[in-house]
Amino acid sequence: MIAAPIMIRTNGYRIFSALMIILCNQSMLAAAGLVLLSDIPTPSFVVDIDALPSKFHPESLPILHLPKFGTTLSPRKISHEKEGGVSDCKNAATLLKYEFGTDDDEGQKVGYLHSSVIRAREDASEDDEPVSTFLAEIDLTQSLCSFDNDDDDDGGTANNDKAKAHVVLGLNNHHVGSYYWARSAGMGSSMEAPGVLFGPASSSSSSAATNGMDKGIIRWERDGGPLECNSNDGKRSEWVNFLRVGDNIQLLPLCEQEAIMAFVNSFKITSKSEDESRIYGVSSKGRPLGSEPLVVCRWILQQ
Repeated sequence: MIAAPIMIRTNGYRIFSALMIILCNQSMLAAAGLVLLSDIPTPSFVVDIDALPSKFHPESLPILHLPKFGTTLSPRKISHEKEGGVSDCKNAATLLKYEFGTDDDEGQKVGYLHSSVIRAREDASEDDEPVSTFLAEIDLTQSLCSFDNDDDDDGGTANNDKAKAHVVLGLNNHHVGSYYWARSAGMGSSMEAPGVLFGPASSSSSSAATNGMDKGIIRWERDGGPLECNSNDGKRSEWVNFLRVGDNIQLLPLCEQEAIMAFVNSFKITSKSEDESRIYGVSSKGRPLGSEPLVVCRWILQQ
């Protein structure tokens, strides 16, 4: 969805013109074969290229290095020509290497867990107790948030300090609307949604005894919902009340390296399985303000 900013305080003609521009842009994007964030499969791990240090940019895609695991991933550039497809990056031998844990910029987050809503508030059942706090179930499981979590069975039900990931405004949040689009751009995309928790199914539910502990459940921290959990800056979290099935949502992992390795392991991402890659790079450079970022590459294990 293209969330271009529209000024409400204007006459009907300008509003109509702005809407027509958005519709035209959507048609042009489809005709050009552009791949946007909402087009990639979920769940996926997404790297915000624009958040990398200044030496990296979409024309010079980096190699990703995970020193914790001694693993390296190579980029495959996604073509946005009409014929589409992927290709090796030019001068691959000279590509810069981004090393997680070393090159990280503390001011802006780089990696996001990209997911979709599979059950909304109206789909809550007795297995979602307490139903009063239930917001959504997403297709991101707990096991995809960390590579080795055998020693961490808590799952983050108590608070976000123990959670494997936390909900943020995200990279393509259409719920914040034109009024709030600038707050979820750039560094704002990693702003935490206060009072919103991500964790497994409730330990008291019957499903928790089977696969519930691996489910991805989003709920309010307290029964009072937005009235008790929301911050004074309400738009940072009130949008979660309006999540619907199919909506995209992003979370920040507690450990980016572990989350990437979880995707590599779960989806068997190898040098020969690039079509199955779930690790993508996105960029908003050259895109209209407030619009959805472009998918510029995907990463596979380096040969």
